Amino acid sequence: MIKYVMNRFKILFCLLLPIFGFAGLVDGVAIRINGDYIITLSDINNKMRSLNIDKQNAIKLLIDETLFEEQLKSQEIALLDGEVDDYVYKLSKRNGMSVGEFKQEVKKRQSYDKFIEGIKMEIKRYKLVQNISKQNLVPPDDEELEVYYRNNIQKFSKGGSIQVYPFEQVKKRIFEVVMKEKETKFLKEYFYKLRMISNIEIVR
Repeated sequence: MIKYVMNRFKILFCLLLPIFGFAGLVDGVAIRINGDYIITLSDINNKMRSLNIDKQNAIKLLIDETLFEEQLKSQEIALLDGEVDDYVYKLSKRNGMSVGEFKQEVKKRQSYDKFIEGIKMEIKRYKLVQNISKQNLVPPDDEELEVYYRNNIQKFSKGGSIQVYPFEQVKKRIFEVVMKEKETKFLKEYFYKLRMISNIEIVR
């Protein structure tokens, strides 16, 4: 089974959504964000169809995606040549496959183009976190990692048996998981504050 490291992007934005009072939206409405970014009715309809969600949730998601893109631009976040290929290579190696074999496995489950788009957004997300959290995101220490290990011991069993891997053997894996949780929490709080200071205007 492929270990999808990057396919949490959609889940991350669902976590970031606040409750906005857009129940009164009518056809033909566009939303202007910070004066420069527009969400059109077709954007909303397309999001509703592609994710099979209602209009309110589609609007919430589009607002967060727009603010995310705005932050990428303001922070000058961009992909470098070869970054996506390197990411795919590392995922292939982690799953014990060649790049060609890995691509074929991905294609069995989804469009490869969509998969690559997910990778691009994961890389950008990581860079954004690095830019905005240098002074705010503290890496977990050994004590915190051990607490996670003890509280989630069933995740480290050997092939479903009652035997578990020693802490030192899975320490790196735990660090990645805990760090990802910290990043998710940080981004949730960051975008909540960002929405509070953003100018989100409904244009009828």
